[in-house]
Amino acid sequence: MERVYYPISKKHINISIRELLERFFVGKSNIYKLFLNKQILVNNEIVNEHYLLKENDILSIDYSEEIDVSCYDVPLDIVYEDEHLLIVNKPVGIIIHSDGINNDKTLVNIVANYYLKNGIHRNVRYLHRIDTETSGLVLFAKDFLTYSILNHQIETHEIKREYLALVSGRIKKDNGVINAPIGRDRHISNKYRVGNGKNAKDSVTNYWVIKHYPKYDYIRLKLETGRTHQIRVHMSYLNHPLLGDSLYGGSTRLIDRVALHSYRITLNDPYSNEKIIVEVEPPLDMKRLIGE
Repeated sequence: MERVYYPISKKHINISIRELLERFFVGKSNIYKLFLNKQILVNNEIVNEHYLLKENDILSIDYSEEIDVSCYDVPLDIVYEDEHLLIVNKPVGIIIHSDGINNDKTLVNIVANYYLKNGIHRNVRYLHRIDTETSGLVLFAKDFLTYSILNHQIETHEIKREYLALVSGRIKKDNGVINAPIGRDRHISNKYRVGNGKNAKDSVTNYWVIKHYPKYDYIRLKLETGRTHQIRVHMSYLNHPLLGDSLYGGSTRLIDRVALHSYRITLNDPYSNEKIIVEVEPPLDMKRLIGE
């Protein structure tokens, strides 16, 4: 059993614990189990769901969890960590979670190994994915309550993710919005395309040119939606595919992987409401092409 503590801020006072859990999008069945198993404490005492929270109360939840995947013992590049959050810098070539082939050498397995070494006895919960060839920031929640609220914020696009990319050619407009629905390509199973088919979903990408180079541009992008391959599909749609992205028409002459890096995550701490902004520089293969 491992106890996790949650600060009670002014915005949470004078509401019941049940209402707090509902505001954090915890399902009814999970709320029922928490109280049935007497896992919720306030000031180290068991309370019922109608308890009204007061300022300076200390809410805690006892977790009877264990690490739920095998461990992969390689270094983990941690960019930000607190009691509830973990943000790591994923290297190129590492998949986020098992795809049935790479079963135990994924980012989830690396985080599991970090948990084991640091006495964190909880399930490994990632909140979003980036492609295997994409480098950069990935967000994990260390407990189910944090996962529940942040997963909702991912779905409603309250958590902002920004990327750096190198794209073929010279973009005429130095900034713009690409608003084009994306769906699966009917002919290639792992490919997506812009279109208005039955499975197409609204997709919006904002971009800004950072610097023009003779044969490619260095750009920043912000997603308003989170579709699979969204940046790759949208830039190919503009006839400026990412360098190294052979699936969508990009040249592999200058770089041998998709030149895309998840460099910034912005979110509000779900408990204090303080803004958290985390950034990480692109890896060496992209730096070489921008002259850094």
